[in-house]
Formats: sequence, structure tokens, C-alpha cells
Amino acid sequence: MVLQAEMREALGRRVPRSLDPVRGAEEHFLAALSDPDVRLLAAIDPEGAVLGMAHLSVGVPTALMDNRVVHASLVHVLRSARSRGVGHALLAAAAAFGDEVGADHVSVDVYPQHRESQRFYVRMGFSPLVVRRIAPLPVLKRKLGAHIAPSVPVVGEAANTAGRRRVRARLETARAVSVARRRVG
Repeated sequence: MVLQAEMREALGRRVPRSLDPVRGAEEHFLAALSDPDVRLLAAIDPEGAVLGMAHLSVGVPTALMDNRVVHASLVHVLRSARSRGVGHALLAAAAAFGDEVGADHVSVDVYPQHRESQRFYVRMGFSPLVVRRIAPLPVLKRKLGAHIAPSVPVVGEAANTAGRRRVRARLETARAVSVARRRVG
């Protein structure tokens, strides 16, 4: 399929093969069809050729925000179909879905290296919300080196009163050690 080939080419070597949005997507899409908070969009020309696609889901923008948002991912328009209204049609469908589910916003994933897409979304009124970075686990572990063992308890431990006390005690100890190191140094 031309659309899949273009998506893979657009991602190039910048994204690990394990994160390829096209590989294995069929199973994910089939499972998503039964979810009322998910829409799969395809822009199709009169001859039946797919010109573009988008995967829409309902959620919240970030863990600390409670507004509902329609999130558009895997948005892609064929190069040959650009500047013909396909992107506008996909965004209009996302906006209509947002009205249907009571969302306040529409968000979209845009790869930083795709300047044409960045400009398109800016023209459509989108602004940056967060920058999400990704690191392969082995690389992160290598960079962390000896700091891999957590000095702060895991999230579940702080859920009860005793856990919160342990967290406070550890933080106070860490602060004391930090102050002592500064005095010695």
C-alpha cells in the first residue's frame, strides 16, 4: 500500500523499527473498531484510492489536565494528495468527533523533522503543548550508570500513611546528605 510505504519512508531511520506505526497496525485497528472512544479515518478519492488516514482517540492532554481531548495520531496524507483538502477533511472529521464526544480540544502528533506538517498545523491553529522525547531503555540505563537503583520509593509505596512517612524520612535523609556533601566539598 502506497500510504504505508510513505509513512515508513517519512519516519526513516529516526524511529526504531519496534516503534513503526504501520507494522502490526492492522490488529490494533481491528481491536479499536469496537471502542466508542476511537475512530479510524480514511480519506478516499472517488475511484476508491486511500489518500490519507488518521487514528483518533479520546483522552486527556496530560495526566495533570482534566479537559477531554480528541487525539489524532498516525495522521498521514499522500504526497500526491497534499494541497487538495485532504488534511482539512481529516481535521474536520476530528473536530466533528470532538463535538460528538464533548471534547474541548484536538491534539495531533507531529514529528519534529516534518516541517511541512508543522506549518500546516500552525496554520490550523495548533500550538505546542508538550515535547515528548523517547529513549531506548538500554541507552537510558547506560546513561544512568550507577544511578539505576531508585533512591525514591516506587509510586505504590507512598499510597498509604506509613508509605508517606517512609518517603518523607528518605527525602529528609537525602537532603541532609546533600547538605553535608556541600559543606565538605
